[in-house]
Amino acid sequence: MRKLTVLITIGLISLGLVTSPANAGSAPLAATSKYTVKASFKAAKGKTVLLVARTGRVLASAKITKATQAVSLVTPKMKSIQGSTLQLVSTSGGDYYGPVVLGWASKTAVYTQISTGSSKTVNFGTVTKKAVTDKQGYGLASAKSGKVVKTKSVSATNYKPNGVGNYGKSGTAPMSAIRTSTYAGEDATDAFAGADADGDGLTNAFDVNDDGDSKVDLADNSTPIPPNNLPANDASCETAASFFIFTNFKATQPNFEGNINAYGRNQFEATPERIASAISNTMSMVISPIQNVCGSNVVKTELKGVGVPYAPMDFVDIGNPGNTGDFQWTIGNGQISNSEITGLPTNKDAGQHGWNFTSPSEISGQDTFIQRVTTADGKSYEFTATAGFIFVTHPLPTRFRIDSGDWQNFFLEDGTVSFGNLNRIELRSNSVLEFEMFRPQRLAIDGETGTFYDLAGMKYTPDIPNGPVVDGQPTQGAGKCDAETHTDTSMAADTAIDTATKPRMIISWEIGRCYSTKNPAMNWPEGQVSVDIQVEPQGRGGNSAQKIQLLLITNT
Repeated sequence: MRKLTVLITIGLISLGLVTSPANAGSAPLAATSKYTVKASFKAAKGKTVLLVARTGRVLASAKITKATQAVSLVTPKMKSIQGSTLQLVSTSGGDYYGPVVLGWASKTAVYTQISTGSSKTVNFGTVTKKAVTDKQGYGLASAKSGKVVKTKSVSATNYKPNGVGNYGKSGTAPMSAIRTSTYAGEDATDAFAGADADGDGLTNAFDVNDDGDSKVDLADNSTPIPPNNLPANDASCETAASFFIFTNFKATQPNFEGNINAYGRNQFEATPERIASAISNTMSMVISPIQNVCGSNVVKTELKGVGVPYAPMDFVDIGNPGNTGDFQWTIGNGQISNSEITGLPTNKDAGQHGWNFTSPSEISGQDTFIQRVTTADGKSYEFTATAGFIFVTHPLPTRFRIDSGDWQNFFLEDGTVSFGNLNRIELRSNSVLEFEMFRPQRLAIDGETGTFYDLAGMKYTPDIPNGPVVDGQPTQGAGKCDAETHTDTSMAADTAIDTATKPRMIISWEIGRCYSTKNPAMNWPEGQVSVDIQVEPQGRGGNSAQKIQLLLITNT
């Protein structure tokens, strides 16, 4: 899912720039004409309609403020808008709402992609908003249009695209299996941010499960990526500019202070109030930069939300990426890459800059954003994304043991701290350290039952940013230790929490390998260090973490 699917920390990991397909820097075919897409929207007041190219580029948009409103969307000069779609976003709250069905072969096979043919203007007549859940729905044209791409049908039920109702979480096989079997030739465009790889009606930018398999994108390391042999045209040079949004959410304080989890007790229990406070104080949203579009370097980057309350409503200049190579947006203090940004909203007291979340949490993985870039050749482009999912809790270790010895509890039965992380776990270089823990969670997305979901398929990696203090100064740490990454295979899919059984998982690390496998290898130091239990998706971006203290000692 190419989106903000936002989770959100101090001491963030760098997500870097997403690898672009070959030819991404090549110039597009000459743009020839502006295109106009018209429709009259009924019962869609409070929505914003986006005209989205198959590359994920936003070609035009309009707010719908009336019960019935005629909309005329005019594009920049383009070679073609073949494969573009109309998408609805809730102006109040900013959640992605759903696609617009423009034509159909039957009630179970509908069309969402535009084909103008030789026309420069296309009118889809009356489009009525159809509600499916409180936050999701779709638009349905009153009469089927012939101005659609009929080779890309969408699986549907009584005209409703099957991805609507759970943000595309469920697979749509067998059609999805056909659509995702190969991305050669024409089908290469199915992998673009504004296209629909699994044929469920949701474009990849808004779909939490792009390819319709059994894994949501955050736990899937094989989501669709455009091939490297595309011809030089608008699609191949713009698709590299699609961007990604993630969040980091990290607990770093002594004695687990600030850690929250759905299974925690007392001050460690994740409540709406504690989630909102932690998001305000420690969350960071990470936005990958767009550095080049169609052979021209980006010279200015702007950002806005589409009705997202904590984001700017109009484009604001967000400067340059920080030293991590990303835009790190600490929403609580109104800064991006450590610089205060003029134009960000605030709901704090006078004189304080930044957004203060209140209960219930006002952030969603389906919040919709647009990044606008200006290139050195004077052109302007807009691209859309959502986060897809957001970490709202931390991993919560419950006990540990060394070399298969006795387990030692971090917490007593009443939930109070027994072995806090002011205490230090003594560890030798050849020791095996095991943690038993509760997994971190996300909030249920619209269409799911319950409140929290345990996150399945995550990677658990030790990160030792600093070494022991010598002569008053910290030494170099081993850093992120990929050699000891533990991938959770014991939970196959995100699962609604079970407060009766409180499922736990165990990870095993040989911390000595964090030093010996470095290139060049590092000597095992002696002294006090902190290790972060980093939890990351197998897919792109984001992390949640808990800090633990170690005392590294000499082997005996």
